[in-house]
Amino acid sequence: MDIIEVINENIEANDINSIEKLVNHYLKTHKEKKYIYLLTNFIVNLYSKKYINSNLWLLREITELIKEIESNKNNDIYIKNLCILIGSLKPKHIEIYKANLSNSDHDNIKRILMRFIKEFPELIEWKDNLTEECWGLLNILYENISQAFGMSDCILIINYLLSCKNKQLFINSKKSDNIIDILFMIIINYIEDNRLITVDINEYISLCKDLFYYRCKVSEKIERINILFYSLSILTHRRIKFQEIIYKTIKEKRKNHDFKLDYLYVIIPYDISTINQLNNEKSLYKMRLKKEKLINIDNDLILINDNQNSNYQIIKLQ
Repeated sequence: MDIIEVINENIEANDINSIEKLVNHYLKTHKEKKYIYLLTNFIVNLYSKKYINSNLWLLREITELIKEIESNKNNDIYIKNLCILIGSLKPKHIEIYKANLSNSDHDNIKRILMRFIKEFPELIEWKDNLTEECWGLLNILYENISQAFGMSDCILIINYLLSCKNKQLFINSKKSDNIIDILFMIIINYIEDNRLITVDINEYISLCKDLFYYRCKVSEKIERINILFYSLSILTHRRIKFQEIIYKTIKEKRKNHDFKLDYLYVIIPYDISTINQLNNEKSLYKMRLKKEKLINIDNDLILINDNQNSNYQIIKLQ
């Protein structure tokens, strides 16, 4: 079994100790740069397949580690940290891309195409080289993006376009033509031209694009296609999260006297303003007067304290 496959098994098992040992062995026995980039590429593909989420912090950390791997000769620690970071996450089964569409999917594409009534000038540069069907679907996709709705239709449109051959999409088809590249360009152009897109969403999508094209071969684009889908999802829903994950190699833990037994734990944001607000509301609640009820029973007046935890106070008037 290839050592990268063994590393992958231990990543999925969240075995940080074994990951570090295996990566150390890999780096000692595969010293050429091509093997370093082979492992890094594998991790990027793995992230797209099983670990991608809407956490901007995680995406930022992965891209920063890859930059360090690319720019440092002594990059062993960054490669190990990249593997350990992914190994600190729980894998998930992501089913967004569909290689084979059903008959109902094709019927829904026909339904979607009936909505094509508007051409967007932002897409005009591609019009002359796209078939009528492809042009219509891209305009509908762009409309959904601009109005932030219809994510299910967006996913279907992209899956349909990915299922088509180039001659079905391009009028003068060339080997260099790739619908995935056009989809990314449409998304990137949109966020750059739209002031309503927040800085964090802009950053998330830009990092997705950079990660997608990192040493990416044409054959790997489908392996990384979830990065495109998540970019589109973030742009449609306009929501991301920012959750820091603390991770270290075993050696770093010992050096820093970190005796935590768990290799994965998170920092919970400490929102002082919210805490103060809750404390103020608690104080106000305690200051409120207890409500009382007056109940007439056969000319007798009973005064009942409304606090269920206290004893009843009963006053009988003659």
